[in-house]
Amino acid sequence: MRKIIPILNDWTFIRESEPRIVQLPHQWNEGADEAYFGTCTYMKQFTHPGGKKVYLEVLGAINKCTVFVNGNYVGDHAGGMNAFRLDITAYLKTNNELTIDVDNTPDPDVFPNEKSQLLHGGLYGGVQMISVGDTHFSMDMGGSDGLFIYTNELTRKTAELMLRAYITNPQPGQYLNIDLYDAPAKIIAHIKLPVQEHLRFPLYIPYPHLWQGPKDPFLYKVKAQILDHDMVVDELVIHYGIRLFSVSTDQGFYLNHEPFPMRGIHKHSSDIPFGSATSEDLHSELFLLKGMGANALHFHHAQNLQFSYNVADQMGFFLWPGFRVTKKESEEFLYNLRMQMRELILQNFNHPSIIFWGLGHEEEPGCDAMYLSLNNLCHHLDPTRLTMITRGLDSSEVESVSDLLSLDLDAQESAKLSEQWLEREELHPLTLTGIHFSEDNFLEDYRSISKLDKTAGIMSLFFNERNQSEPPSLFDGVFTRDMKKRKNLYYIIKSLWSDEPFLEILDSDITDEDTRTIFVATNQVHINLWEGERRLGKKNGPGIVTFPLPKGISNVWVSSGELRQSTVYLDQD
Repeated sequence: MRKIIPILNDWTFIRESEPRIVQLPHQWNEGADEAYFGTCTYMKQFTHPGGKKVYLEVLGAINKCTVFVNGNYVGDHAGGMNAFRLDITAYLKTNNELTIDVDNTPDPDVFPNEKSQLLHGGLYGGVQMISVGDTHFSMDMGGSDGLFIYTNELTRKTAELMLRAYITNPQPGQYLNIDLYDAPAKIIAHIKLPVQEHLRFPLYIPYPHLWQGPKDPFLYKVKAQILDHDMVVDELVIHYGIRLFSVSTDQGFYLNHEPFPMRGIHKHSSDIPFGSATSEDLHSELFLLKGMGANALHFHHAQNLQFSYNVADQMGFFLWPGFRVTKKESEEFLYNLRMQMRELILQNFNHPSIIFWGLGHEEEPGCDAMYLSLNNLCHHLDPTRLTMITRGLDSSEVESVSDLLSLDLDAQESAKLSEQWLEREELHPLTLTGIHFSEDNFLEDYRSISKLDKTAGIMSLFFNERNQSEPPSLFDGVFTRDMKKRKNLYYIIKSLWSDEPFLEILDSDITDEDTRTIFVATNQVHINLWEGERRLGKKNGPGIVTFPLPKGISNVWVSSGELRQSTVYLDQD
């Protein structure tokens, strides 16, 4: 029977011959005044966990990693964003020493190779051992479970799921048993088959409860067991959401045959340190984004830790993971990139939250052959999802080798270029990403984005989550980096996307001191401005509502029905 043993506590960490004790997950540059790039060593004593086969699973090591057991070289991995496994059975004794060398030095042949993406050097994802019997679900398929599920057909009355199972060392008399639960103890679908190395079979669900994004992110539990004369020899539990999606150039994104506006946030890997992020952190983060009206995340730079996808499944967020690849460095680089794309897809195939695979962010010409190679690989491994490439200002002059296209522009450029793009006869469903507002023209930017949000053929809009500008802008990113303050852009987007009634006086930094104007973001229709009990004005929303203020007014508040917003103090002239 499968046994998972986390190895997180009391590792000996050695940098430049100086050892100290650390706990995993760990990243050596977190909180450091000066970033260190080089090789560091992690060492850990452990006893044999039992089982016929023992695998070491490294959940994330930036960026190259070499593993030794009892002084013996076991294997290595290049690419710090994905998990990987090594069979360490042949190297084990009763008492053992595990050594892992991790190197975050930029390597032109390994993605990522920019220092800004390698700052988090270390075992940032943790380490564990997995012991299994002779017969088990495959442990050698790019770090995946060896069981893949997708929704093949969907009607109101029936869902047809297709399952692919890969089994190591199947024996006569053994069976694969699949139970699907819609409640902790209620089995609603079942199948039992003689084991083979590769099995492909359907599973039918009557009157399926669908995964419907944020409004109803329902997950079934799939329990897969390998039975040997009714004894369980291996078991997997996967939480799966039944859903289908499609896109069209005239109506955008469809979920379960219904139009569904995709409204997202563009999340950089540098927003928060990898090792500092927890499942609870992401729950809180997505809760705030959901309150803004967002329902999607673009993981901009690379793979994320597995809990990120689990939380998105549970909260009903759509995900667009991928790589920020801007150019082809070498044939070795492309080989490494394909390996990492394979791991990304196989490890995350069963997550209903994942909709697209991101191929890259083209900043230099001549990358189509690389992107075509990645695109073909994605469709070979996963024909159920679409691919996306992000391009810049000249996108209207080029074709995309991906299924979908994203334009990375500011608000004014987005409005202008998207109008040109939508006039073309040959269209890709279009996404606009990385959108930011300018402080000088934010009202004009708002009008442009408001129009785009309702334009047929615009599939989705994505805004930056945190500050990317220096000095930090109130309109670039919806949060401050510590996530303690919601910025003006948060409320501006909320006025477009959220159905929850609200109004918010925007930050005083944008109050016009010369004309004494106050700005209110709201999704309500009738907005009143007050000084004490005296009404100073009435305007119609929704959107950004402006009120001119008479001289001498120092304390004001706004209302809409039962909604009230706290007093704002303005210096008297």
